[in-house]
Amino acid sequence: TGRRNDPDRDRDRFHKHKHTAQDKEHVERPFDRVETEMAETQDVEMIQTETETETETDSTKSETEQWIDVGDGDGGILKKIIEEGKGSALPPKGCEVKVHYTGRLENGTVFDSSKERDQPFKFKLGKGQVIKGWDKGIATMRQGERAFLKIRPEYAYGDQAQAKIPAGSTLIFEVDMLSWKTGENVTSDGGVVKLQTLHDGEGYKKPKDPLWVRVKYSLKALSPEGQSDLIEENEDLKFTLGEDSVFSGLEKATESLVLHEASLFSLSPQYLPSGVSPSEDVQYHLQVELLEIEEEKASWEMTVAEKISKANLRKDQATEFFRQGKFDLAIRRYSKAADFVNYKHDFSDEEKKEATAIETAVRLNKAAAYLKLKKWTEVVSECDKILKESPSHPKALYRKALALEETLDWDEADRLLVKVLEITPDDVSIKRELTRLRKKVADYERSQAQKYRKLFA
Repeated sequence: TGRRNDPDRDRDRFHKHKHTAQDKEHVERPFDRVETEMAETQDVEMIQTETETETETDSTKSETEQWIDVGDGDGGILKKIIEEGKGSALPPKGCEVKVHYTGRLENGTVFDSSKERDQPFKFKLGKGQVIKGWDKGIATMRQGERAFLKIRPEYAYGDQAQAKIPAGSTLIFEVDMLSWKTGENVTSDGGVVKLQTLHDGEGYKKPKDPLWVRVKYSLKALSPEGQSDLIEENEDLKFTLGEDSVFSGLEKATESLVLHEASLFSLSPQYLPSGVSPSEDVQYHLQVELLEIEEEKASWEMTVAEKISKANLRKDQATEFFRQGKFDLAIRRYSKAADFVNYKHDFSDEEKKEATAIETAVRLNKAAAYLKLKKWTEVVSECDKILKESPSHPKALYRKALALEETLDWDEADRLLVKVLEITPDDVSIKRELTRLRKKVADYERSQAQKYRKLFA
């Protein structure tokens, strides 16, 4: 961040050194006595001239020393503080900063100003959203600080002209650091917050369900007194996203990283491991580094055979989760399977037939999982997608009927079960379900009749 130079201190040092040298010179080589009045006058004028020159030099030196190099040490990014900020805290990399600024060319021409718009400017620090001179310069500013940033072209726009900025321009910004917001919400409920990027990763690809990842992590509890206690850590953990095999805070944090990025997160209690008993006055910090991501082609990069193979793999994984009673997870995997065969424009007729069979199986199984979760609307939706293409599909009709029965649409449920019996007349389970439904309807009507008789009696 750099420390401010102290012009007064440096000037005193300069004068002290200068006077000592003059004294030495005076002893070793004293001036000859000047006899004439003219010579004395010339000496006085010379001394006055030297004094004025020294004063101008000191003034120029003091002015120059107010600029601090806050860049790479090459003078490309200089800062001059106009008004000191508060405290000692500096904005961390990755946080959202809010500033007011006025940008000028070296000749004083204003080319942009947030103050004129009366709208502070916000950006994420150190993420390349602004010119390099800003990312580096503003990172050295404290809250409430006002400063000039003088930025050479190589740290601004280089040889590229902008709207009001000629190519190759050195820019001078007057910047007010208004505030910064530490942390970026990873989850919509604010339960997982990225506090700081510890070191940048590579590229832009982030891991997602259902890829496997390798991570290094540590989870710590921070007491109000500043004591840090390690809860758990792992130097090299491999797990598959979306399978609930790790605590949710770790999974959500990992999904926000790019390869080789390391970041610090805060976790709310609901995102902690199940064995942790949270305390209200304790903060929980999770540090994660993403070591490796499973390589998987994007769907558009795959051949048709690869798409069908991947769809079958995800479908089989989903079915295994269904057998384990992990119905939410099964639904997510079934959806991933369907994604590979949704678009069939480049499929052959035989491949379209195979892909359609996968889609149908996936939707039927999703409907079955939704039945287990008592999500009746979703059951009907999945079945309708099948019935649109195959109006007489018996399993789709049957599962839709079961959902409609639960929503008290008994007439339509009865009609669908009758239709299934017409298609599969020997299916005992359908006959049993139809009998059960009709008994339920008869019992309800009888109870209602008794209720009204008592009411009028």
